[in-house]
Amino acid sequence: MKVLMVGPKICTPWSEGRKKFFRDLCQVTTERWDVLAFITVNEGETADLPVKTEEHICRSGSQHLIHIRRHLRHAIRMHQPDLVCHLPFGVFSGLRGLANIWSIRYVERLCRRQSIPCCTLMYSLTNDADTWFHRFALKNAYLNQHSAAQRTVRFGVNLPAIDPVFLAREASDEKCILFMSGEAVESDDSFKYVMDVRGLRLLLRAGEELQKRGYRLIVAVPFLQNKRLRRRVASSNDNYWAPGSIEYLDKISLPKIFDRARLFAFPYGNEEVQFVPTSIIEAMHFGVPVVLPKLNFLAPFYESEGRCLPYNSGDIGSFYDAIDAARDTDFLNSIRKQASKYIEEEYNILNSVNDLEQIYRDRANAYRN
Repeated sequence: MKVLMVGPKICTPWSEGRKKFFRDLCQVTTERWDVLAFITVNEGETADLPVKTEEHICRSGSQHLIHIRRHLRHAIRMHQPDLVCHLPFGVFSGLRGLANIWSIRYVERLCRRQSIPCCTLMYSLTNDADTWFHRFALKNAYLNQHSAAQRTVRFGVNLPAIDPVFLAREASDEKCILFMSGEAVESDDSFKYVMDVRGLRLLLRAGEELQKRGYRLIVAVPFLQNKRLRRRVASSNDNYWAPGSIEYLDKISLPKIFDRARLFAFPYGNEEVQFVPTSIIEAMHFGVPVVLPKLNFLAPFYESEGRCLPYNSGDIGSFYDAIDAARDTDFLNSIRKQASKYIEEEYNILNSVNDLEQIYRDRANAYRN
């Protein structure tokens, strides 16, 4: 099967779930599909995908969508794909959101005119997309397996097999809580996003109580290579951790990042239409218990007891209760094993491959008929 994979801003740093999913699909289908990756790349960054690649360098944010408009028709004509898989951005606020919708509809229309099945894969959908307009504009898109949408795909992650000895190890004796976000853009907007949406502010405010329980904090965010942003986190009025109690990392390497983590905190602050939280999947896979809020889009991880340590969103007392539950080592080790088994079954990247092949068969038959 000849597949054209289309994605804006598919390049280093590989810290965003959408980018990782694009790369993972390319990696696991090299022997099953004939793939051409049509991507845009930030100037100075690299992609290095394991498939044939048509790469367009962008010097501004708007060029990522402009290059798709200018060059995709030619790529389709040259590659003659059986299926086009498009992984667009998942943000739909303001003018950027309108441009994103325009790009999505353009790719779908271009494929429809040439009778080529098109699969628009929405790895995430921010809450801005929860309107009748966005639901109409995205009616042909495929959402994740836990959404109520008519069109779904089981989004997976290409994770290495876990050595049983590795999984059977005891939880880390070093009482470190890991916070991780893939935000790499060094800007005030990124800082606010990490603090308030990804929830770092909650962890900073909880510093005094968490230190009483013997914990240290590891904050891993690529934009921390910017010394100004690192100082803003450390000097925040919301930071109640004692000096030296927070370790800042600007590089995220798997699985090494999880070696010292007794717990992984995902204190997300907003409800979203859908979101595949790759960092939660990675933590569970590598045997690190996850503390997360009871938000609807995260329900698949906590709706069955024993997979994680959930707390009531916005309730700091409930958050401390979830942290305190980790004192029971037997309970913690049970969570680690159940969570790893769940991820292996539910988020296997081959599920995604099989679903996309079935979509191709269904859509191809529809076009023939």
